[in-house]
Amino acid sequence: MNDSIPTKVCFKCKALKPKTEFNKCKTHKDGLGSYCKTCIQLYQRDNKHSIATYQKQYHIDNKELLNERVRRHHSMHRYGISQEEVAELIKKCHNQCQICGVSLLQFNPAHIDHAHNTGIVRGILCRCCNSGLGLFQDNPKILKKAMEYLQ
Repeated sequence: MNDSIPTKVCFKCKALKPKTEFNKCKTHKDGLGSYCKTCIQLYQRDNKHSIATYQKQYHIDNKELLNERVRRHHSMHRYGISQEEVAELIKKCHNQCQICGVSLLQFNPAHIDHAHNTGIVRGILCRCCNSGLGLFQDNPKILKKAMEYLQ
């Protein structure tokens, strides 16, 4: 092999391979996984059923943890606010939807309301009110027509 290409030995197949043949791994000193991509693919192919069974059980056992990770990721990457800021918004509105006043409980979780044209967070709503505003395209004229229609 060319000496200018950095290499590494795969722990499984014991072959000397270019470092590009290894996945990144933050926990290893060199920043690369122990097994080459080929060995990982073979393992995954040969153990597809047991991997799927393990993953399914892991999701069942860790449902709340995984849901919390999704919420944290969603609020930060979609709206640019932390879970702590979301909790503060919920506290400010006394754990109630800012439109209809329904209590925001685990079975009726809080939804972050934002202006679609600017992305700025406006407050906390229940799912129905948040969806309603979105379906009315955040347009006050359409909402006013809907109010007139209902009367």
